[in-house]
Amino acid sequence: MGSRRGRGLSPEEAALWRRVQASVRPLRPVEAAPLVVRPESPLETPAAPVIRKKPKKETAPAPAPVRVARPVAPADRSAERKVRRGQLDVIGSLDLHGH
Repeated sequence: MGSRRGRGLSPEEAALWRRVQASVRPLRPVEAAPLVVRPESPLETPAAPVIRKKPKKETAPAPAPVRVARPVAPADRSAERKVRRGQLDVIGSLDLHGH
């Protein structure tokens, strides 16, 4: 699919479109869109504007974040039993949902 503002209308197409617009009644009042008419010769086409980008400022890369090792939750039965009974505090967590 092309863009909505692809090409302009030729003079013949513009005249035909004006006749169609005059023959119909709009469902609700709206502002008429401007009619784009295509120039007849390619020499009359305006030049494309020059787009100039601002040069990017050179900055030093951000330092990598410091990762701190976190303690691991108990992995054996005796420690797990102590955690359940409240005798040992949990010092880590594991997200089983993957988020």
